[in-house]
Amino acid sequence: MRRLVTFGALATVFAFCGGQVAIDMPLITLRIVDPDGRPVPHARVSATAILQGEEVIEQLTEPSWQRVSPRGLCVIDGQPRHRQIADAIVRGKRALRMTVRIYAPGYRPVLLEHEGALPREATVILQPARIVELRIRNWDDRPVKLEYAQPYLIGHAEGSPISIVHTQIASLYDIRDLRGNPTQESRRIATPLFLGYGIEEIGDGVYRVSLPADLEGTIYLIINAPERIRGYYRAISSEELAAGVVEVRLPKPSRVVLTVDFQVPEAREAAQAYIKLTPAEFANDERLQSLWMRYSGMFEATPIVFPRQPHLVITDLAPGAWEASAWLTKGEYETVDRIKARLDAPEGGSVALALRPEPFDLARYRGNRALTLRVQRAGGRPLANAPYRVELNLWRRGKRAIIAQGTLDANGTVRLTNLYETPQGTEPDVNYLVYINDTLRSSFTLQAGDGQQQINLVLPPSIGEPAPDIRVVDLTTGKPLTLQSLRGKWVYLEFWATWCAPCQTVMQALKKATDKHGARWRGRLKIVTVSIDASPEVVMPHLRKHGWDKFARHTWDSEGRAADAYGVRGVPTAFLIDPDGKVVWSGHPLSEDVGTKLNRYLQGGSRR
Repeated sequence: MRRLVTFGALATVFAFCGGQVAIDMPLITLRIVDPDGRPVPHARVSATAILQGEEVIEQLTEPSWQRVSPRGLCVIDGQPRHRQIADAIVRGKRALRMTVRIYAPGYRPVLLEHEGALPREATVILQPARIVELRIRNWDDRPVKLEYAQPYLIGHAEGSPISIVHTQIASLYDIRDLRGNPTQESRRIATPLFLGYGIEEIGDGVYRVSLPADLEGTIYLIINAPERIRGYYRAISSEELAAGVVEVRLPKPSRVVLTVDFQVPEAREAAQAYIKLTPAEFANDERLQSLWMRYSGMFEATPIVFPRQPHLVITDLAPGAWEASAWLTKGEYETVDRIKARLDAPEGGSVALALRPEPFDLARYRGNRALTLRVQRAGGRPLANAPYRVELNLWRRGKRAIIAQGTLDANGTVRLTNLYETPQGTEPDVNYLVYINDTLRSSFTLQAGDGQQQINLVLPPSIGEPAPDIRVVDLTTGKPLTLQSLRGKWVYLEFWATWCAPCQTVMQALKKATDKHGARWRGRLKIVTVSIDASPEVVMPHLRKHGWDKFARHTWDSEGRAADAYGVRGVPTAFLIDPDGKVVWSGHPLSEDVGTKLNRYLQGGSRR
C-alpha cells in the first residue's frame, strides 16, 4: 500500500489543495481515503521538509494546515522558479527528508516520513479512531476555552495549550514511510496529539480526542494556558477511556516566588541562573521528563539575572509537588553549579522557595572501587612514562576535582583506587575524565556490579606517525580491504555511521567535493569510509538512497577493530594519510571545507 507525500525546496513552496489547479505539473498528489477507499473530504494536511545538508525546516503547505478537496485530494506543487530543484527531488537527485501530518476528525492521526525520490501520486488510508470526550471546567465550574497564545503557534505541538502524550513511542498515531514500514521517527520521543491534530474543540469546554482503537498504556493530559493555568497534568485512566468521557476540573493556580542565593561561596562566580520546573513524579523517569520538557510549554528554562532580577514569579502554576532545578552560569555557557529542590505549590495559595547550592564535598565520592588504566599508542605499543590526570566529574552540577595524577609506568598503566561507583538501578551522575599529556582522551562511568577491572585506552595516531594497518570489509565486493594495499596513494579515511546525524552532513560534503574535484584527484587519492554500524545490511541501502554509493570505497568495521586501532571515540572522525603511510592530519571532517583541505595537501602546500 502506498502511503504518502511532499517536497522541499530552497524557497517557500506553496500547496494547492481544495481542488485548485496547480501550475503545469504537480510535484505530488495525495489521495486521502477511508479503509473502504472512499474520500475523506474533511481531512487536513501539513507538510514540511529538510534538504540534505540544510539546517532549515521548510513549511510546504500554506497555510500550515491545508484542507483537501471534496474528492479527498491535495496537490502540492512548486513555483516555476523551483522547477529545476523540484525535478531533482522527484528523481531522487537531491536528498530530502519530508514529514507530513494528516488528520481528520474521527480518524487516527497519521505521520508520514519520506526520504529519496517522490512518487507522482500517493494514497493514504486513514483508520477509524476511538473517540474520547474531554469536558474541561475551571475551579469555579465554568467551561474552559483553550486557545493558542499567539497566531504563529497555531498548528504546532510546542505551542498548543492542550496536549495528549503517551509513555510509549509512536502509540498515538500511525507512523510509516511510503512503503508502510516503521520509520526512524517511531524510535524517537513520541510526538503528542495537540489542538488541531487529534484534538478539536466541539463545544463550550468540550474537546474531542481521536485515539487508536487498540491503545494500551498510560496517557497524560497536559494543559498549559498562560494567565489561566500553567503546567497542569493528569493521567487518564483505562476506565475513563472505556467510558469515552473524561471530566477535568482545573484547580485554582498557585503563586510561586523562586530565588537563588548567589551569596554562598559555590554561587559567587555566577551571573545568572536558569530555572526549570518538572513534576516531582516525573523526576526519575527520563521518558516522562523528555515529554514534559518538549510539550508542557515549560521546557525552556527561565533566567534569573543577579542582581538585576533576583526573583522568578509565577502567578499561574498548577498546584502540586514539583522539582525545581537551577543552572548557575557565568558568561554565556559555563556552568558554575546546579541545584535541585522540592517545591510544594498549594492550590489557590502562595509559596516562596530559595534555592541554595550545596557545598561540594569530594570525600562523599570516595569509594572502594579500584581498576587499572592502560594507555596504548595507535598500533598497540604502550604509552610509557606519559603524564596523566584523572578528574571526578559531577556533570549534573558542573563540578570537577582531580583524584589522581602523575606519570604512567613503562607499560603505560596506572592503578586507580578509591573510585566511586553508582548504585545499581540509579542513573549515573558521576563519571571520570582521563587526560593524557593535558589532553582529554576518554571518560568512563562505574556502576556497582559491572565487573569492570581495566580501562583500555588507545590514542589516535599523532601527526607524522605511521597509520595503523586495518582490515575492513568492502561493502561493494564483500572482500577484505587493507590500508596497506593502498600504500603509494593518499588516503582519506572517514569513520561514520548511518545513525549519526552529523555524519550525514559530512557524507554529503564528501560527495560534493568529489563531484567538483574528482578528476583532479583521480589516481592520487582514495576516499575510504568505514561504517561502525552494528550490521552491514543497513549501510549500502542508506548510501544508495542518498546517492552516496559511488564516490568512495565504502567499508564496514566488522568487529570494531579498525575504530579501536585509530582510537576513535566518536563519529564522525577522519584521518588523512600520505603515500608513505603516515598520518598528516586528523580531526573532525567539518573543521574545514574538505575539498580545500585535500587540494592543499595533494598540492604539497601547508601541512596544517
